[in-house]
Amino acid sequence: MANFPPVESARLASCHPYLQDLVIAVNAETPVCVVCGWRGEQAQNYAYDTGMSGVKWPNSAHNHLDKGKNPCSVAVDLAPIDRATGEILWRDTEGFKDIAARMEQKAGEMGYKLTHWPITYKAHNGNSVDDLPHHQLDESEYT
Repeated sequence: MANFPPVESARLASCHPYLQDLVIAVNAETPVCVVCGWRGEQAQNYAYDTGMSGVKWPNSAHNHLDKGKNPCSVAVDLAPIDRATGEILWRDTEGFKDIAARMEQKAGEMGYKLTHWPITYKAHNGNSVDDLPHHQLDESEYT
């Protein structure tokens, strides 16, 4: 995929084509790291067990399958990154906000609809989590 390291390209390739288009367009304006696309059962349950997801397999948008039962995540996790150093900027709240604004803007320009950002979920330990990396297609885009 355009301008992404191989691991990130593979993650993005596991996403719905609309998300692929959006992420490529946003990355052309500001560098983003594709942290997660589709998650299998083990990865999803690990994300739940560690409090990084509010749901178990197969209930996450990261677990979506297309009509042919192929991985086709309708969610992607993105983070700001310094491409010169390869450092993911996890503490850069403004960077996450910028990515979200660009995703929303590009989605509108391309005729796609995303769910409200940020998604907040309650982890199984009872903590509320603002899932800043998470961007998800609105259900009307894939049903």
